[in-house]
Amino acid sequence: MSETYPELISVNLNYPISEYGHMIEYVESATPCDHAVFSHAGSGVASVHCLLSASSEKRVSVFLNNLLEKCSAVKGNMVIERVKPELKSELPVWGAERGDIRVMKRLKENLDPERIFSPGRFISRI
Repeated sequence: MSETYPELISVNLNYPISEYGHMIEYVESATPCDHAVFSHAGSGVASVHCLLSASSEKRVSVFLNNLLEKCSAVKGNMVIERVKPELKSELPVWGAERGDIRVMKRLKENLDPERIFSPGRFISRI
């Protein structure tokens, strides 16, 4: 990165194609830092890359939590692909829980009863 922007946060969004304009407009107007958005109008998927400075870290955390709410409100979701480890506990790295979380938890319990394989690294800190 650079001295000005020592960190990068990369986020993937998904949403109904009909929400494309609203989602991109929201990202462009609400992102509190220098950023880039890569999207395709016909896919319902966008990547947002935030250049993080020391002064923008807290605002970006708030923005990403709000962005997840915006995605969830239209039946979409968000996954944070790249973020520094210190911020992971503050952010919804795997997005919002879905209806299949009980199944995922039971699978994890059956396949890894000792919780030795990457504990806490998946959605809902499974």
